[in-house]
Amino acid sequence: MGLKIYLIETLKYLLRSDPIIHRKIKEVERLYNMSDQERRDYENESFLRIFRAVIRKSKFYKELYAQAGILETDIESINDIKKLPVITKSQIKQCSKDLLTVPRYKVRIAHTSGTTGEPLIVYNSWNSIWSARAYHYLYYKNCGYKYGKDKAVSLRGHLGRHETKMNIHLAKTLFLSSYNIRQETIRDYYKSIKEYNPKAIFGYPSSLYNLAFLLKDNGLSLDIPLGFTSSETLYEYQRGLISEIFNCEIYDLYGNTENAVLLYESNDHSGYYLAPGYCHLEIKKDCMLATSFTDMAWPLIRYCVTDIVEPSDSIERCQSQPILVKYIQGRTESKIICKDGTIIGRLDLLFKTAKGIRMAQIIQREHGKIEVNIVPDKGFDQMDIVTIEQSIDKRIGRDNIDYTINSISPEDIIYSTRNKFNQIVSYL
Repeated sequence: MGLKIYLIETLKYLLRSDPIIHRKIKEVERLYNMSDQERRDYENESFLRIFRAVIRKSKFYKELYAQAGILETDIESINDIKKLPVITKSQIKQCSKDLLTVPRYKVRIAHTSGTTGEPLIVYNSWNSIWSARAYHYLYYKNCGYKYGKDKAVSLRGHLGRHETKMNIHLAKTLFLSSYNIRQETIRDYYKSIKEYNPKAIFGYPSSLYNLAFLLKDNGLSLDIPLGFTSSETLYEYQRGLISEIFNCEIYDLYGNTENAVLLYESNDHSGYYLAPGYCHLEIKKDCMLATSFTDMAWPLIRYCVTDIVEPSDSIERCQSQPILVKYIQGRTESKIICKDGTIIGRLDLLFKTAKGIRMAQIIQREHGKIEVNIVPDKGFDQMDIVTIEQSIDKRIGRDNIDYTINSISPEDIIYSTRNKFNQIVSYL
């Protein structure tokens, strides 16, 4: 099994490395260097090209637009995009293959993940895969890390419980299992990273936080200049501890398996900018509507991404791109519903002033009722419970929610099938 993973990851690196993606890198560099008007023209042309392709070649879109009474001549520019219906994950889950505009053998299959519910089957063209890699390559380079040239450590779920570590030599990347981080193994993780001496570390925020927490608990620290997080909401308490224990500067990325949207944290950490030419993004109160420009084979037009972001009111720019998003709150499912119907998200603030908590997760199985599960730290005491209760009263109202506060072990925290963490897990 180990050899199989090694060969697969080596091949994946080779297929996504320079010189394979060299042309894509140059294309993305050109997008970064465009003026605002040139970029708008590019996005308009990309949108029209994709719209014409789907209305002519995609079974799903043909039927969708016919039902909506939309003709090809009705859409003359990207300004007409709001005439088109929104599509959702649940809508395309049963007919994902019908979105294709090319034969099935020309695309690669992938799956989304989730804490609850079944994954969505996704089809990625090699063009979209190479485009995403080119965008990442340039972002890492701008932050000070050269993909394939500098050494890195990755804790992103590539390895399971039975493979603790694996060095992918050509990629100069040491894979470590995110499933085996615990008190009994922490010194092995420390030794492996210390000896490898990486320039950067990649991982889910929860995996890096768990590692940092146990290192701190054992009086250990590392010197890794750069940290890159993705795939989960990065909470400030996680950023603080990871930065402290790894002595690194963290940069957060936001994207999805569907290759629908791509956001990068700015150099000064003031917010996120949209990768230029990657997609057209409509930010709504409870979601984002993404129209991707990188995949003509399995196109997504006005695809509802159920993540909530806080738009930025800043006029600042990074890499010549405007700061579009101030904060990424997380999935729409990452909220609770109170007795009076009020919907509340971003509840990491409940635990901000409690000192003896390692991790916390909120579970909701019915309206107006939650379970607050706490993984206690060494200093955890009754005052921490009182602090949490006071925060619940302040932010939610004790009369508006029934709750229990439970002390659990780290193994009882709920993760997705890909070992991703969500602060709130809703079964509603």
